[in-house]
Amino acid sequence: MPICKAMTTKRSPEPAWLSVTEAAEAIGMSRKFIVREIERRALEVHRFGRIHRIRREALAAYVAAHRIDAEAS
Repeated sequence: MPICKAMTTKRSPEPAWLSVTEAAEAIGMSRKFIVREIERRALEVHRFGRIHRIRREALAAYVAAHRIDAEAS
């Protein structure tokens, strides 16, 4: 359960913000991969002091943007 109501979306009980580790787990990649994508500014991130948070929607957009469609045979 989220600590604060502002951390959830109205549509979903899941947190709207993910930590770097949670984002990595969500897409099956390493934490180091997510950090590299943040450093090269390929993934939108918000910084709160020393803490980095990624919006769930931003992660979904990143994944969608990197999708490779299979060619029709």
